[in-house]
Amino acid sequence: TLGDTDQAIKLSQRAVALAETMAHAPLPLTRALFVLTVSHLHARQRAAARETLARAEAIIAQHPELASLEPDLLYYQAIIAQLSIEWEKSRALQHRLIDIHRRANHYAGLVAALYNAAHVASFIGQHEEAILFAEELVQLVSANSAESDQYLVHFYRTMLLDCYTMAGAFALAEQLLPDIMAWLSQEEAGRGSINGWTAVGTLRFYQGQLDAAQYAYGRAIALATNSGATTASPFLCHAEASKLMGKDEEAETSFAEATRRIKLPASGSNAVYYYYVQFLMTGDAAKLNAARMTMFDLINRLQDPRLSHDYYRRMPLHRDIERCWHDLPMQRVQVQLARRDAPLGKPLTPADRIAIEWTIDAGELDAAIRQEQGKVGLRHHRLQRLVAEARAQGAAPTHADLARALGVATRTIERDSAKLEAAGTPLLTRRQR
Repeated sequence: TLGDTDQAIKLSQRAVALAETMAHAPLPLTRALFVLTVSHLHARQRAAARETLARAEAIIAQHPELASLEPDLLYYQAIIAQLSIEWEKSRALQHRLIDIHRRANHYAGLVAALYNAAHVASFIGQHEEAILFAEELVQLVSANSAESDQYLVHFYRTMLLDCYTMAGAFALAEQLLPDIMAWLSQEEAGRGSINGWTAVGTLRFYQGQLDAAQYAYGRAIALATNSGATTASPFLCHAEASKLMGKDEEAETSFAEATRRIKLPASGSNAVYYYYVQFLMTGDAAKLNAARMTMFDLINRLQDPRLSHDYYRRMPLHRDIERCWHDLPMQRVQVQLARRDAPLGKPLTPADRIAIEWTIDAGELDAAIRQEQGKVGLRHHRLQRLVAEARAQGAAPTHADLARALGVATRTIERDSAKLEAAGTPLLTRRQR
């Protein structure tokens, strides 16, 4: 349907309706539901995709003869989880798919699972895992691609380059660069070339070579503009590099285009990056706070404390955000709190506690919030910030911990907690973890 998502959904729904008229034929209906799931995903209708896939799952569960469709079901479940920022679920499903396809020696399925697993791992700071999967992916595709058709090899090498860069493995990244640059010199269109130039720019950016980074990002945004690609990422990257180089006019042009393209607020880590670059452009601490609180929201979706710690501490963007935050004049304190995974219902040992840093007063930022929302509104904002900071650092505060930090009674925190929960933003304290 050439990008017409509405028409794709209509045709897919028609296929489902036709399959439903076929008595005792669950296979065509299940496949039609898979196609409709994909159509909903292309239209960014994740709730509809999830509902449609649940129908397919129920049919497969009722018909043992459809067991061969389980990898397809897992694949779509993993994609929906990934797009819904359920990274732990997506990661676990991709690992299952890798195991299934390795045992079945299924090339296409293994390629897709390795790609998605590496992508998720790199996204949440599991750099070693991402590199292992991406290296296996490149080796697998290289061994199964004709000499005349190396597009996918280079496409996946670009991903491996990104994995090396995020891990700070610049020497390994440099080894990939000659082949990638040779390919980019000939590849003048398509998603692969946009990703390639962006990856090259990111490597140079983190190596401190801003001129080379800006040039590479410039190539990426030219390709994105000419091809009609909707991505905002290379424009944000170009805006950041240009701003740091003092090229304000170029930075503003790229940021304006990124603003036109990005889908806020439902943009995941892109939203974090967008608000951070906006802070660099304007110097407005409220934008840095937006980047930081969005970052904390993503971090705290990870239930495994080790994964949330790595996502917080091992992502270069997050380190930049925290560095800028600590450069602002604010009142901070060091406190000892219970670890997120400390057992409930028994006295804590020294090993059950962890030292963290809290921002008690964010200076002008908090003053502006008090002026807009009043004393209670400011306290609610501070409570959310304190809990988010604690959880990101691997701790789970109690209501008493929060009361001591803000100099109020525990009953006050309990009332505030109830109000925030009723508003749909519960405080994930040790009691309510």
